[in-house]
Amino acid sequence: MPDAAARSHFHLSREFTWGHIMSTLILLAGLIGIYTDNIRQHEEADKRITVAEARIHDQQESSQRINQAMEKRLQSIDQKLDRLIERELNKGRHP
Repeated sequence: MPDAAARSHFHLSREFTWGHIMSTLILLAGLIGIYTDNIRQHEEADKRITVAEARIHDQQESSQRINQAMEKRLQSIDQKLDRLIERELNKGRHP
């Protein structure tokens, strides 16, 4: 029977069992799976960002076109009002 000092001594065996090999392979397969899944998620996020950027760009261009059209329309209205005011002022000067 071993004494207390021998029982408390840590011992590391250098043998490899099928359990050690299988657990190592499963751990490596899990790490590879996590790595590839991370890459796939990163690529999908990049695609979504690209689509969102394209949509934002399209919306900005659309807003600019709408603003330009509104500005032209307001200038036209302003010119018509100026002509109308001038006509009304000229009517008042010439009886």
